[in-house]
Amino acid sequence: MDIQFFNSRNGQLSCSADERYLHSSFNPQNEAARFVESVQCSYEPAAVVLLGACLNWCADPLRKRFPKAKLIAVQFDNRFHDYESGWDAVFYVSDAHDAALFSNELFTMLGEEKLVITQFLSWKPSEMVWPETSRLSWEAIKSCMEKAQSVLTTRNHFNLAWFKHTVHNLSHIKNFAIAGKSDMPFLVTASGPSLMNALPFIRKNRSSFRLMAASSSLSTLLANNIIPDYTISTDGGYYAMRHLRAYSTDKQLQNVPLIISGESAVPDDILEKIPCILITYGDGIETVLADNVNAPSIHGLRNGTVSGTAAALASSLTTGPVFICGLDLAPGKGFQHAEPNENDVPLFTGQTRVQTIETAQASSRYAGGSLALYREWFSTQGEAFTSRIFRLVSKSDNLEPLGTLKDFLLETLTLPPERSQQLTYSLPEIKGNIRNKLKDSLTSAIGFLEKHPDDESCSLWYSSLSLEKYVTWLRMNREIQLVELKSLAESAISEIKKMVEKL
Repeated sequence: MDIQFFNSRNGQLSCSADERYLHSSFNPQNEAARFVESVQCSYEPAAVVLLGACLNWCADPLRKRFPKAKLIAVQFDNRFHDYESGWDAVFYVSDAHDAALFSNELFTMLGEEKLVITQFLSWKPSEMVWPETSRLSWEAIKSCMEKAQSVLTTRNHFNLAWFKHTVHNLSHIKNFAIAGKSDMPFLVTASGPSLMNALPFIRKNRSSFRLMAASSSLSTLLANNIIPDYTISTDGGYYAMRHLRAYSTDKQLQNVPLIISGESAVPDDILEKIPCILITYGDGIETVLADNVNAPSIHGLRNGTVSGTAAALASSLTTGPVFICGLDLAPGKGFQHAEPNENDVPLFTGQTRVQTIETAQASSRYAGGSLALYREWFSTQGEAFTSRIFRLVSKSDNLEPLGTLKDFLLETLTLPPERSQQLTYSLPEIKGNIRNKLKDSLTSAIGFLEKHPDDESCSLWYSSLSLEKYVTWLRMNREIQLVELKSLAESAISEIKKMVEKL
């Protein structure tokens, strides 16, 4: 496609594509101003995304119209690289791969709460010139918004439980631990069926790497006499506690630290006996509370699957490579994970002629939506991730590729010889009583919400404790927001008071 840049009648820069004007040939600045004036938006957007922005004439009027919004341009041709000024971020989309990256990066940049108050616009001349690219971009936005809605639905269902877990975990952990760093390779075990083929390799090379087990893979490892250096469990569902049963009975795990987030579901006896490494994501109430009570923690990457969080965490704990095995992320025949698995126990003990094991297996095979999201996440990571983190597969595995994430064959991979013993964790000194600090912190939050409900910092409490009401409130106009603010604050205060009473 031939793109021509030229001066318009009033001397301002304009352009065309295959002799079709992308901006006015008379006054592109006024054209952009009129376009922005025509935008209808009843709420204050967190971001404005303009598809097919071309030259940056729309940036300035958008900034004046929406001064608090993040301005994002999506370009349909790389020849507009010189016109990025005025935008907070610019994405380039030319094919389906670019569109998938755009969708993933937009979600990472804005998050689900800001996405629901994001204004999406299309520059019509570009839409006419690049109809297919425009369609791909809108499909990417649709995918991004569906993900945001899915996350919001999940959070709305679990947020209160996660808040309670955070308070519970912080007040019950007896041995806060900090993970040690090393130069050893790391191996992360997920619980996909291909983990079974990796077990001989893991046993043979166990002394050559640090081993971090996703909790769902722990029973498989223990059944094969493999003891991890760490177990990680970030799931807040009650069923996640089943995977941690061995910590209550297996003495070999007494000194194997458990990596958890604030929202993780963990039995009391494990919190009180086992060294616990707390990860905070930096974006939620668990980070605020952990900081307020000076609980030792390390930074983690929030992810829909524990494997993503584990891989990123492992890469921060070593200067060496990180390998993942059991990362299938695809439904298959039979069980959807390595065996034995703690969540299969109810299947074996509760099967009947009507509700058979095969019924449960078939059900899990057709619940592949989450797996598709996880595959997309791994497939769209950048070079910083894929240059350090690799998947281990066997010749007999038949796994779908995960974008640019490189696969290594177990049969041909050579690891360095056994290293000298390196510190896996330390137990820092804890000053003061964390339970008392936690009670004081929550009481202080109640007082602040009562006095300053409109303070920007309160939004974290609203989104954590009254998410559905908060998202609805965000989309109201400013006048109605002010009226409804008291009700929003009261909902959050009510939940905090309940937790204070339990401490």
